Formats: sequence, structure tokens, C-alpha cells
Amino acid sequence: MAAEKLTPTRFAQIIIMLTLLIVAFTWRTLTYIEPDKLECNLTPKCTVNVNDSSLIAYLEGSILIVNKPAGNWTMTSTDPSLIVKVDDNSWKVEHFSLQEIDFYFKSSKHDEPIKVSFRH
Repeated sequence: MAAEKLTPTRFAQIIIMLTLLIVAFTWRTLTYIEPDKLECNLTPKCTVNVNDSSLIAYLEGSILIVNKPAGNWTMTSTDPSLIVKVDDNSWKVEHFSLQEIDFYFKSSKHDEPIKVSFRH
């Protein structure tokens, strides 16, 4: 491929694109907000406030029990090996043997899920 002469129009296009990329990167860096991460130490139980609701969690043997707050809430995990049983009042995670596990709680009133780390 033969080298072409750099024309003033092509040079202006390169400068405009570089400026646009630098502005976009700077804007994203300055407006970035670290997502909320809440921690819950299960000794013997803990309470975490999420979106004006309280989550109460405790251990019963190797089962993590999280009481559901009032309203329509969901609890999800990124670990597919965890078995979560759902009933009317609580979520129960069987074989909770990990030192730390993260769950995401989402209310029907809020768009973003909140990450909560449980430790024991």
C-alpha cells in the first residue's frame, strides 16, 4: 500500500477525532461514581439498610437466612453453585461455607441493584 500525502482536511479530521475521544474519556472519568457496596458481618447477625428498608441476616448452622423487607424484593447471586430457597418471609442459602459471598438486592421501586457482601 502506497503512502499518501497528509492533506489539511485529513489532518483536521484526525485532530477532531482525537479531541472527541479525549473529551469523552475525561467526561466519563470525572462523572464515574463507585457503585454502592455494603458489608454485613454475620457475628451473630447483622442489619443492612438498603433503599430505606432493613435486611436482617444471620446464620443457622451452615444456612444463611436473610429476612425479606416489606415490598417486592429480589435477591440474586453471581455464584451458580449457591442454592437459594425462597419463602414468604426470607431467603435461605444452603451450604454457606464461603468466607465471603456477594448478593444483589433489588426493589421494584428502584432501578439499580445494591451489592451486599456477607462475611462470617
